[in-house]
Amino acid sequence: MLESSPYKGESEELHAIAISNSNKYFAVGGAMGVLRIYDFSSGQFIFECRAHSGAIVSVSFSPDDRQIISTGRDGLIAVWNIFLS
Repeated sequence: MLESSPYKGESEELHAIAISNSNKYFAVGGAMGVLRIYDFSSGQFIFECRAHSGAIVSVSFSPDDRQIISTGRDGLIAVWNIFLS
């Protein structure tokens, strides 16, 4: 089972999810404004990105899976360069 946060005792309401085009990863964002990346097949947490001061409302992978775009209620559009194999 996938928890909304990889940290014990921390829970988050999720608002957005995206699956990479390669189907290897998925990204989630929610009320805490943290973008988290997970391995699709195992559900294992990989890493997180922080920049939003409010909830993340959408998440999307670029066609080549080298970037993730997140948008938030704070008006920020973040483009994350990711280096996953």
